[in-house]
Amino acid sequence: MPWLDQVAQQITHLSTLAPGWDGHRARTIDHRTLLNAWSFLEQVAEIVTTAPSLVPTVSGGVAVEWHRNGVDLEIEFGGREVLVSYEDADGNDKEGPIGTNADLVILALAQVR
Repeated sequence: MPWLDQVAQQITHLSTLAPGWDGHRARTIDHRTLLNAWSFLEQVAEIVTTAPSLVPTVSGGVAVEWHRNGVDLEIEFGGREVLVSYEDADGNDKEGPIGTNADLVILALAQVR
């Protein structure tokens, strides 16, 4: 997918953030976290045709986000678990570990295509 090149550039940029990148006490993003996010994105590249936004978190993680077609899908890498947060146009929402919400992630990815 063409958007993978765009995401690779975002990941490269995120890997260069120094401690305190937010002007306060934000942590650097662990390279394993970035690799996990990249691996996930490579796996879903055939399903999704639109690039996500990659947003660093102050705790040293990265959130992969799509906000399209009335759907908000955020997948946060970092810490012990990969977490997913989903909300649709009707206000239905769900969040939790990606492992117990895999079907929801697949549905949401099809919605944000």
